[in-house]
Amino acid sequence: MRKRLLLVEDELDTQQMVRKLLEGSGYAVETVFDGAEALGAIQMRPFDGMILDIILPELDGIEVVRQLKASASPIPVVMLSAYQQLALQAVREGAQAYIVKPFDAARLRHLVEHWVGPAGGIA
Repeated sequence: MRKRLLLVEDELDTQQMVRKLLEGSGYAVETVFDGAEALGAIQMRPFDGMILDIILPELDGIEVVRQLKASASPIPVVMLSAYQQLALQAVREGAQAYIVKPFDAARLRHLVEHWVGPAGGIA
């Protein structure tokens, strides 16, 4: 069964690029545009990991990390941000890793595989 990732990114171009990259690596990817949607999606179905932007409408990525950390079943989170200082703050709050935009595709794949695991087989 393929690993399921939740991609939380409000910039459509970045969202499409990251989704294509991760699906090309074998992951099943669901996308949402803000933190509130992300928390709702996690309550509805299980995910193996999350790629999370920090600057989001409604609920920012750092608050999403805080809420995930306090939940009964936190999942690995790789932050995706244009701001390194905010990304470091998110790691201090409980995210596993971060990558700064513009990002290196190979580095993002490596971080996801390290924290979430290999994509797995086709379901």
